[in-house]
Amino acid sequence: MIKFKLTNAKFLDNVEEFKIIKTELKQNSFINSKITTKKIIIEKDLKYPDLIKEIKDVEVIIKLSVGLLVLYASLSCDYRTPLGANMFIYKYKVFKNKSYEQTKGFTKSISFNDLEPSSIEELRTLFESLINSKDFVFNISQFSDFMDIFKYYKELYNEINNNDNFVIENVSKKEYFISSTCKELFNNNNELQTIYKDFEPVYDNNEILIGYTIPSSKENINKSIQKDILTLKKIRVKKKTNIYKKITRQKENLFLSNYSEVNSNNINGLVQVELIYIKEDRDSLVLSVSYDKEIDFKYLLLYDKGQQIKIESIENSLKLIEEGNSGTAINLLEYLIGDAKMPNETIYNKINNIELYTKGLNISQTKAFLKGIDSNPITLIKGPPGTGKTHVINSIIQYITKELKERVIISSQTHIAIDNVLDKLVENKDPVIPRRITNKYNRYDLNNIDETLFDTWASKFEEYINDYQNEEIKNNILNDYKKFKGEKKISFTEKLPDDYYVIGATTTTTAISGRKGYQVLENFKWLIIDEVSKCPITEVLRYLPYVEKIILVGDDYQLSPILEFSKDDVKDLKSYDEEKFDLLEKTYIESIFSKTIKKAEESDRLVLLNENYRSTEQILSTYNVFYDNQLKCNRKDKDDKLVAFKEDQEIISNDKDVYFIEPLNGTESSSSNSTSRFNIYENEAIKVMLNYLINNVKNPQEIKISTIFPYKDQLRNFIRDNSKLINKLKIKFRSYEIDTIDAFQGKESDIVLVSTVVTDINKLNFLKDFRRINVALSRAKDKLFLFGNINLKKLVMSAPNSGKNNYLNNIIEYIESKGIKISITPNGEINYDKRDSKFKII
Repeated sequence: MIKFKLTNAKFLDNVEEFKIIKTELKQNSFINSKITTKKIIIEKDLKYPDLIKEIKDVEVIIKLSVGLLVLYASLSCDYRTPLGANMFIYKYKVFKNKSYEQTKGFTKSISFNDLEPSSIEELRTLFESLINSKDFVFNISQFSDFMDIFKYYKELYNEINNNDNFVIENVSKKEYFISSTCKELFNNNNELQTIYKDFEPVYDNNEILIGYTIPSSKENINKSIQKDILTLKKIRVKKKTNIYKKITRQKENLFLSNYSEVNSNNINGLVQVELIYIKEDRDSLVLSVSYDKEIDFKYLLLYDKGQQIKIESIENSLKLIEEGNSGTAINLLEYLIGDAKMPNETIYNKINNIELYTKGLNISQTKAFLKGIDSNPITLIKGPPGTGKTHVINSIIQYITKELKERVIISSQTHIAIDNVLDKLVENKDPVIPRRITNKYNRYDLNNIDETLFDTWASKFEEYINDYQNEEIKNNILNDYKKFKGEKKISFTEKLPDDYYVIGATTTTTAISGRKGYQVLENFKWLIIDEVSKCPITEVLRYLPYVEKIILVGDDYQLSPILEFSKDDVKDLKSYDEEKFDLLEKTYIESIFSKTIKKAEESDRLVLLNENYRSTEQILSTYNVFYDNQLKCNRKDKDDKLVAFKEDQEIISNDKDVYFIEPLNGTESSSSNSTSRFNIYENEAIKVMLNYLINNVKNPQEIKISTIFPYKDQLRNFIRDNSKLINKLKIKFRSYEIDTIDAFQGKESDIVLVSTVVTDINKLNFLKDFRRINVALSRAKDKLFLFGNINLKKLVMSAPNSGKNNYLNNIIEYIESKGIKISITPNGEINYDKRDSKFKII
């Protein structure tokens, strides 16, 4: 028992809950408390250095008749006369709904009595017991602070989310539309087939070809493309300032309604529409949306209903954690955002059929598999680009579902990452059939899974049947299969299972919320989050009340989370508070993977996948510098490249995979009132090289090509000035994508062109964060073209562990020695000196 003297706590005399406690504290009367902290911070006594003088920033938790009172304080000892223990209280908080019994902490009887001070031995014992107790370090205040941050986030978003509505002026009749991405529309000369000559081309405001309107009923169209035809209506609304850009950025948040604002009473009356394209027409905007119902509405709303539902879902999970309704969640929380050490115990005695699940995995992948299934609560798998994360996840899920008979949630921020995992699961000869939780069209939702399963298994059928021992029967089956003209359908959905062992849901999904969320996720013991580096902490915490074991798969050397709105977006709102916003932004953009990785490494709960299957050796070497050259190339340099150049050209080469291209006289500029930048001559150089590729790639219909920009202004200028070129690329190649670096994380292309824009290295710029250039370079599989000023060699970039490095100097010098250097003049002339197969900048 310890007697504390209160210091600077007079403000508590006005706190009703504390008045009650004080009346109960008669002389020599003690109350039970629990003492916790975020992090142990101690100060030793100067005169008695073996004694602890102060433990800073603790929380003293006191039980109330309803809920509990938390005193935020520092505990100190005065070892001189008059001897005593002091409690300096600087803040308090009352939790009406929190359970004292389920709250963790170091239990100690205390008294706020100024008389009869505790002895030195009592004080020494108390302080030593505190710092050595496993119950002392627990983030109750950190989590309550986090709840406050989240509430502020919700308040801001609610205010943002009811700002834009449009009165509908008129709605057109139905029309039929097909996207230009449908390759069956074009002949071998990349021209529209004769049978589709009546199709009318549709262009966006930048004159980029989007698709075609179909003048006749879709029933008269070739059946092979009918599934790609959409029914559209044009909705005309009055234009508002800057709204075109906002709608295109938030095109997934368009709803029809009879109300100008959304509230809890009318939110279910919203009807979502899918924006296909948008045009500006004098004072109006004309939005072509996929919508075929004959219902009239008064308003078009830009409202993020999904975000609203997601916020409610996260809030429900956070409340369950805060109220102590899940002991497992509290433990996981301590490992993820607290200071508790991650356990690393050998729980299993024997792994059954190990070779069945590790077949085809390399050494690091096998290590990750074994670590993932060993039943410890937390595992981190660091998967740099192209290192086979999906293969490892597939093996782990197969083992959990087939050997342990336990259920798994697979999640990620992107649908692509989840679908890649689900593809692997159903491609197995003994497939695991997943359930996809989504409100949007997806090939694994209940309406489409039969066709997906048919297509998947049919594509693998010949591979599977080759294992059949009886050649005669095998050949008969193959012949029948090739003659098959029946309906593409498997009747899986006619006999749906009562439950699933795997569900896939994005971390932002709106289909899991409230009580319904608990019912969906009940009995799912495992959570695997892929590409977790991009996930804010809220999207991970939403699952904690439901699961017991978490596997985080990501790469802290790639981009971190981004807050959906900037300070400029919210600074004029009623609820804006600069201090709160800065804290929100800091909390939100810190990747939970980056935050947790050091702890995982200390506890041997981290595995690095170190074999790259995506990039050729030359391309891998450009971004391997970020990984201290730990990654090994598991691709051949020549034999397995999809990209092939014509033999009779000089500038690009089949045996050279990396190119540095300097646009001569290029300088960076910025628009007024904009932090973004552009470089006109660099865009011209990119245009020159894209035309060169069009004329010199042998097999364009097989090739995916991408152009990646660090700045939106550079992207916008390129699109504005090169619409015809972009249209030609989209038709000629298998695909052509063009976007910012942030949009490309998680993707890959056969040929990648990377813009850098920067010429003045002394200015603050995006490239100083090594993660951005790492993401850009690592998208490339066969050919990489890096555009930039030679001054980039001098650019000092951030490095892991808060260091600095001239990474681009290493990268450009490597290209000088192994690849090709080219310069392009302002008039588009390509200069090079082909001596010793090495090009020289002029």
